[in-house]
Amino acid sequence: MIWGDIFWLSLRWLHFLAAASWIGSALFFITVVEPSFKSEILGNGQSEHIRWTEKLKGVVVGEWRGFLEIIAFILIISGALLTFNRLSQPNISSTYAIILGVKVSLTIVMAFIAFRKIGPLKKSEGIIYQLFSPSRFMVGMGAVVILLAIILRAIYDKSIAP
Repeated sequence: MIWGDIFWLSLRWLHFLAAASWIGSALFFITVVEPSFKSEILGNGQSEHIRWTEKLKGVVVGEWRGFLEIIAFILIISGALLTFNRLSQPNISSTYAIILGVKVSLTIVMAFIAFRKIGPLKKSEGIIYQLFSPSRFMVGMGAVVILLAIILRAIYDKSIAP
């Protein structure tokens, strides 16, 4: 294995870890953090508890946003390099390029949602929002993006097979 191969392998690994961290943190947010904010333990109706809970929500969401900003930076840089590397290969089909374009587009939509709409649910919001909150939507779209990555890998492997 030459140094170039080690670089691309390391970059793919970093890209995968960042994607898994993004989706994993969103899943953690909807399964642990949001329910905790809604629990009676954190806010039992007393004004002191409500103020404390709101402060805690702000800190948690702020920290998560900072984490996502780092992850987004890693994904953008590694994704751009990997995209240009892959598209420069002579055996890439138009099907591969189209699926890659869909994957990149979904990722851009996910990033937009994450940085424009992120935050815990409010009790006053309806069932539709609770089912399709930004963090839930990110998990679903993230699963689709990962599926597209697997499909892209299969297409690429088939294109280089003897």
